[in-house]
Amino acid sequence: MRKKMFSLKPFSKDDQYFVEKMLEHSRVNREYELGYPKCDNMKELLAEVEMYENTLEKSIYIIFYEDKPIGISGYLYTPNEGDGYIIGPIVNEEFHFKEGLNIIINLVLDNKMETFNTLEAVVSHKNVVLDQCYSELGWKYRRTSREMRYDINGVKKEESQWKINLIDKSNKKIIDESFKLLDKAFRWNGNKKKMEELLNNEYKLACVLNERNKVIGFVCWAYLEDISFSRLEYVVVNEKYRKRGIGQALVNYVINSSIDDGVKCVYLSTNIINEAVNIYKAVGFYDTVISNIYREK
Repeated sequence: MRKKMFSLKPFSKDDQYFVEKMLEHSRVNREYELGYPKCDNMKELLAEVEMYENTLEKSIYIIFYEDKPIGISGYLYTPNEGDGYIIGPIVNEEFHFKEGLNIIINLVLDNKMETFNTLEAVVSHKNVVLDQCYSELGWKYRRTSREMRYDINGVKKEESQWKINLIDKSNKKIIDESFKLLDKAFRWNGNKKKMEELLNNEYKLACVLNERNKVIGFVCWAYLEDISFSRLEYVVVNEKYRKRGIGQALVNYVINSSIDDGVKCVYLSTNIINEAVNIYKAVGFYDTVISNIYREK
């Protein structure tokens, strides 16, 4: 199998059927499963790409062997932000072995859509061959994550003992206090750029205040109109106020909002050993995929 027989072509509208077919191939056959983005169809893939303020044409490659399309790959990234995720690759069964995948991964890396400061691959633990490829290509293992899902259909809204406030993004005081909570919990090292990203239109923010009107709990989730899901991004509670039901109340608030928005489910991704998993499971989230995350050296 020769490297020069492989090539890439940017996605075009004519490729929609093929991409849909490859996503179904990944969904039905767990040994080819994607870790992230975990998309069952074109609509969900488009929604993920749009959350990065990007387009399919600038994110997805069609992989060819000679003149035959055999798979898809590409990058999830926000232009000029510097961070990104490589997608898959997802390929036909006859090319799903280490030699073929290694050639394809290197070809995709040789055709990066922009310069990345950080590039990661999220690989389902069931996709053993692809997991081995990233490890053997020298990518650094970072952590293991779990993707979880909550199904909305037929769910009634939950009442909360805590008053939860939708955040006005122009309220600098609340935004600054929320950033301090996130900065400490997620070790952002004072990087306010991450908070600025959450002020984009696709994100909704809410908080719980104490008797002195200080932020003691914060939640952020992503939602775009005309898509079938929401994505829970961050939940954090001040250490002094934990184990009082605030975290669960914030998660239920996101579910209530998602019911109002008419979506069919809520997704989240978290570290495999995150204690918050107990809250998510208590609310009704369940695991959909466990993935290893690798970073390009």
